[in-house]
Formats: sequence, structure tokens, C-alpha cells
Amino acid sequence: MYNNPANVKELIPEFYGLDDSFLLNKGKLNLGSRQNTKKVNDVKLPKWAKSAQDFLQINRKALESDYVSNNLHHWIDLIFGFKQRGPQAIDSDNGFYIKRNIFTLKF
Repeated sequence: MYNNPANVKELIPEFYGLDDSFLLNKGKLNLGSRQNTKKVNDVKLPKWAKSAQDFLQINRKALESDYVSNNLHHWIDLIFGFKQRGPQAIDSDNGFYIKRNIFTLKF
């Protein structure tokens, strides 16, 4: 869906919980419409998810996996630790670009 490596998203805790109500418009709220005039309703799930509950269960399974447990410290270093700034951040490709007018700032 996104091919730009700078387009990074982090999921809110609800994506790993049991309550799927934030993915489904059970209250039939008027969430507006898209540019193609189709009404906004339930979140469109990836093809590998059979349902909103299945989507949350797979996310939870991934979060609780051995891979994540064995590599979580790398993420912590990037977000909170020594790889936030400076040479370690650059070596880890942990930077983002903000464009304002004609200037590009790199942090």
C-alpha cells in the first residue's frame, strides 16, 4: 500500500486488543465521504484478515512472537535510546525530513 520508506506508521494499542469496535462502524456514524463520493464506513482490512477479530488476533500474535521479543530492544534504542540522534541515528537510518518552504531540515 505504501512504498515510501519515510511513510512510517505506528499502531495504537487498540490494534492489539480484543475490542474491534474502532474498526467497525457499529453505531452507523456519519463519517463523511471519500473524494469518489463513497461513504466512509468500516476500516478496510487487509486481504489476509477474515474479520476484524481475526485482524486483531493476528496483530496480537505477531506482537507476542519470539521475533518481536528478541528484537524489541532495537526499537527501544531507536525511539527512546542512544540511536535517537547523532551518528548512531544516521547509521541506523533513524531520521526524518521536514520540508518547509525551500529548506529541508534533517534531524
